Amino acid sequence: MSEKSINQIYWEPGAKIFAEGSKVDFSGKNEVHFQNSMITSGVPIITWSSAKNFQFYRTVPQLPTLFVGNKYRLVNDYQAEPAEGVFTRITFYDLQGQEIGREEFYDQDKVFTYPQGAYRYEVSIVNAGSTKLDFRRLQIGDADLPLEAYEDWWTEEPHHQQRWDTMTVILMRDGKHYRSTTTEFDKLTNRPFQVVHTSWQYSGDFTHDLEQWIWNHDMKDARLVSTAKIFDVALETVHSDLLQTNLLLTKDYDVQLPKWASPSLTSPDWQQVAEAIYNRWGRG
Repeated sequence: MSEKSINQIYWEPGAKIFAEGSKVDFSGKNEVHFQNSMITSGVPIITWSSAKNFQFYRTVPQLPTLFVGNKYRLVNDYQAEPAEGVFTRITFYDLQGQEIGREEFYDQDKVFTYPQGAYRYEVSIVNAGSTKLDFRRLQIGDADLPLEAYEDWWTEEPHHQQRWDTMTVILMRDGKHYRSTTTEFDKLTNRPFQVVHTSWQYSGDFTHDLEQWIWNHDMKDARLVSTAKIFDVALETVHSDLLQTNLLLTKDYDVQLPKWASPSLTSPDWQQVAEAIYNRWGRG
């Protein structure tokens, strides 16, 4: 199984934004409220670019590198007023900077193919009569990942599943800009396990959501593994509510990050996680 990934793009410096008469408010975790009653239809509100040549394009890439002929899914998380007051545009350019194609759509979920001859591309949210826009994030990932993988809370399909009553459940807080399947950990163990992802922008009740998920799957022995310190307290609450849970917290296996690293940018050390699980519950 090869790793599948999703890139997450926000309203951040570097993107080209229509500024004249615009009011832009940030409300935590890069969620944005945009308002402009004067902007005309057909004008891009915000544009992200994959351009890599700073000297030529005067911008750094905000979009992931795509490969010719591959299929991708784009998911745009926003609310516009009115509902169809904006649409998404993908524009493809060749090496000379000539436009070679574009796709425009009102759906917030779109599968597309990166075309032959494309060297770079842009993604825009284009005004179509909107005066207000609430934007969370743009996501581009492998087309064969399920749509659920783009949500704030996502559970991968079980790995090495034999039964549901005993399961090692790995809790993972995704990095700010990237979500990927746990292919690397899958190579380290034959133990049945399932990974629960929460996005960087997740703002739900983690304790409630996890307890409900355990109940829905009728788990008799849920071995919960924290890979981020922010989960530890919540998991202790889950354990006090659900006696069928057993815990492996980050404080139990001394998660170490390099001094330069940030939890929002760094993936877990899967070798370290696997060894901690073996030490706690054995290899079976």
